[in-house]
Amino acid sequence: MTKKNRKKPGPSPNHLKIKGNWQDAMKKAIAKQKPPEGWPDKKKPKS
Repeated sequence: MTKKNRKKPGPSPNHLKIKGNWQDAMKKAIAKQKPPEGWPDKKKPKS
């Protein structure tokens, strides 16, 4: 089997690019308040 014909074992992983200090970005994300209607569901189509 050549490199060209190899199948991937699953979907490619999601990547996240963080600008600046990752520790500061994490603190900011954790401190974020949950919206009153809840977090949006990625699987549901936006209306």
